[in-house]
Amino acid sequence: MIAASVSLLSASLGFVYALKNTTAANAAFFASLSPFVAAGIAFVFLREHIARTTYLAMVLAGAGLVMLAYGPAGGSQGGGLAPTLRGNVAGLFCSFGFAMYVICLRSRTSVDWSPAMPGYSSIMAVLCMVVTISVGNELVPPWQDLALAVFHGAVLIVVGTLMFNRATRTVPPVALTVLAQVETIAVPLLVWIAFREVPSPAAVLGGLLILTGVVLQAVGQTRARISASTVGPRLGWSVGGRSRSK
Repeated sequence: MIAASVSLLSASLGFVYALKNTTAANAAFFASLSPFVAAGIAFVFLREHIARTTYLAMVLAGAGLVMLAYGPAGGSQGGGLAPTLRGNVAGLFCSFGFAMYVICLRSRTSVDWSPAMPGYSSIMAVLCMVVTISVGNELVPPWQDLALAVFHGAVLIVVGTLMFNRATRTVPPVALTVLAQVETIAVPLLVWIAFREVPSPAAVLGGLLILTGVVLQAVGQTRARISASTVGPRLGWSVGGRSRSK
């Protein structure tokens, strides 16, 4: 439970820092690498099968990662190469945090993981108070900021995370993280509409390569799971201690 809280904390901090130091498109696309991280960790610790198509998907994602890392970022909020690089690394750090959170939830599918939320929020509150005081800001923000924070934290984050936790009981980690990739498309689109921040062609191409790899990996994992469940009994694999041969 502590590991799940820390994983959520890492993902949140990484994504916020990425948004402040690179474009929204770069932050979202780097964070979308979490399915590949989750697949690798699930293979090592949960012994979940990795389909052959995952290797091709990883090549596509790797090409997209190179495009994001070395191509022009577009209208970076931080300005300059160094802030953009820090933002890209933070986005990658976010993907690792989110992947670890998925693995924690999949390790005990029968457990109610909702206590991870107050644990995560408690750590975040203390950390943010320390940072706020250290930079000389007041702990009580204007009511407009407070209202936005309550709506974002108490409604969007909590409701979304509780629904995600419920989905982990029946949905495997790779498919779960793929479904969460809707955010990857929505973030640069909404930021473009609201703030006219246009990502570079390299960032768009890199993001499309990563998303293609994510979808390809999900399809490969699903087909491998269906094949294992249907071919096994037909070939006479042992089920429940009895041989189910033809």
